Amino acid sequence: MDNNSNKEQQLIADTNNKRKMPHMIKVGFALVIIFALGIGLIPTQTAGLFDAMLDRVMGIVPLFLTGTVGMAIIVGCLVGRILERLGFSDALVRIFLPATKLMRVNPTLIIPAIYNIIGDQQAMSKITVGTLLKGGASRDELKIAVATMVQAPNNFSTLMLAILCIAGAGVNVLLILVAGIILPLLITPIILRNTIWRDASYIPLESLPCFITDTDPLSTVFDSAREGVQLAYLLVLPSVAAVFAFIGALEYLGAWKYIMDFFGFICDHLWIDPDLGVQIIFISPTLAVANLSETFANFDPRIVVGSTLLALSGLPFVSLVGQLPVIWSTESNNKIRKGEVIVAGWIGILLKFIYTFIIVSIMNIFM
Repeated sequence: MDNNSNKEQQLIADTNNKRKMPHMIKVGFALVIIFALGIGLIPTQTAGLFDAMLDRVMGIVPLFLTGTVGMAIIVGCLVGRILERLGFSDALVRIFLPATKLMRVNPTLIIPAIYNIIGDQQAMSKITVGTLLKGGASRDELKIAVATMVQAPNNFSTLMLAILCIAGAGVNVLLILVAGIILPLLITPIILRNTIWRDASYIPLESLPCFITDTDPLSTVFDSAREGVQLAYLLVLPSVAAVFAFIGALEYLGAWKYIMDFFGFICDHLWIDPDLGVQIIFISPTLAVANLSETFANFDPRIVVGSTLLALSGLPFVSLVGQLPVIWSTESNNKIRKGEVIVAGWIGILLKFIYTFIIVSIMNIFM
């Protein structure tokens, strides 16, 4: 009797569970109602939302299909693989070995940030994620690597333009670059390893593999170029299209302006020009420092330094929420998930804001 009673209760419970509507279906019903009301009451505005999303995507896609951004990714993959083949990664591991031993982290952890400086951020991410996995990096160390990588400029041209701006403002370039790039690359892993992501440990050199590939020179060149094309068109372009479609929707609804104004307000209180800060965060750090290189004489040297230091990072916004999450999660076989990459990237950018404010505040004392 007890067994029959238990089975009946279980059957009733299962039936009740089946009758309960999942939350996502409720969301679907709400969207159907909203869409029907939109088509019925404001058809022009509803259709305009889709047009705004399409127009925003069409405005950016050519840069990746045939423009400089897409070509930079392809060339970046080519350069990165050639450097890897010539022992660049192995040399970096040995150079930073003493520092990573003191930090108690995997010696490969800083490699993405260094590659980031000399090439395109997306291409170098694809190359260096494999290096991290080959070196035995844990999930927490992958997160630290992302947060550390965004402390460095996302391409070499941004670095060169930033040097021009800092020198033009009459500030010691070497001192600013050491304080604004090199020190954050060493400090960030220490902070994050001892606070948020603790599953990190030092691996001695003899336990690390050799990162030099055994492919022949011609295969390295042509395979890396093909790899760059696949990265640009199959991973980066879809993620960019998705992000800019949402931006187009927010612009159409009037919300995007308030988001940009919020970040402009923050920049204004951190020794960063608000207009340049918004350009760095949402459009292009390279474009922002290019504009600054023509007008730095009109700015306080502290504003020039603050703005250029922010530009020497993994921004813009679309990279942190689009390209990098897709690349890192795909290349790591989801050892680090897209959401984790986004969180790690923004934690790194938050630290970048803090470092920038501290450096310029110290400058302010001696000026």
